[in-house]
Amino acid sequence: MIEVADGGLGVAPDRSFTLHGSARRSYTEAMSFFDKVKQGAADAAGTVKGNVQEMKIKNEMVRTYEELGRKAFELADKGKLKSTPLNPFIKHLRELKAELEASEHSDWAAKNQKS
Repeated sequence: MIEVADGGLGVAPDRSFTLHGSARRSYTEAMSFFDKVKQGAADAAGTVKGNVQEMKIKNEMVRTYEELGRKAFELADKGKLKSTPLNPFIKHLRELKAELEASEHSDWAAKNQKS
């Protein structure tokens, strides 16, 4: 027998009733199902929290790599860093900067010609 005192089942909270036979099995199965759903939700919440923490760490790593690259480029641009493995990246960044400056200059010139 299962004693249930639950206002959610249409019974006043201060009254209890006893389940027998198939009603008892149905109640037990339903509670087992809801326990599994509840556990699944808790597991999913834990996974999400773990994923959020992992993403925060990865984002911080990306920002740190970016800052490291920026500092390395600044040193190389000033002639304070001479490293063969970095030279292709430094050259490419210089080319990109030149393209950007040329593009900005041509945009500025086009705007001023219209005036």
